[in-house]
Amino acid sequence: FGKLIPEYIPVDNSGEPLQVLVQNHAVRSHLEKVAGRGKLVNHPDYRNMPLKGVYMFYGNGPDALIDFSLMTNWDPQNNSLDFDMALLSQQTGLPSIEFAN
Repeated sequence: FGKLIPEYIPVDNSGEPLQVLVQNHAVRSHLEKVAGRGKLVNHPDYRNMPLKGVYMFYGNGPDALIDFSLMTNWDPQNNSLDFDMALLSQQTGLPSIEFAN
């Protein structure tokens, strides 16, 4: 495995470290408005669905967020479902890989 995301400290115009802070309540409020609205939430057996909610990936390249309500073709008997990877939220850009094998 390599070091994928370098330590990054944003700076202002004078070169001083810039504090970037997104309040947890702001993120939660936004996700409550836009996530969990997929068709899967209307499945008659949704309460038994093993994957629910929005998950954040860390250290997985550009992948960022997945909303499990957007999954399709859930078959509880076979424990299978589909997910269109085009619906996976991703970061823009990707830093160069360091120390990769």
